[in-house]
Amino acid sequence: MVVTYHEAAASELAEAVAFYNGRAEGLGEAFVAEVRAALAHVLAHPDIGTAVRTAVRRVLLRRFPFSILYDVTGETVLVLAVMHHRRSPERWAERR
Repeated sequence: MVVTYHEAAASELAEAVAFYNGRAEGLGEAFVAEVRAALAHVLAHPDIGTAVRTAVRRVLLRRFPFSILYDVTGETVLVLAVMHHRRSPERWAERR
């Protein structure tokens, strides 16, 4: 399987990394490491996330207040959003 990012999700990830790097040295890298670990778990067990909508699942990050929303199609995990828990969940609804 392979992971791909929706353009908006890639921007959300970059924004979060920049924010955390501005807070403390190495914190952005820790965020990326946690995202990668969560996605590795998804690759191993694609149905592990909680179903949010038809074909869309969500996994929570442990250390950071973010969720990863994704869709699995064939051998591709499409990350639809890297969503902060305080942002409107409907921002990602139109992505695909």
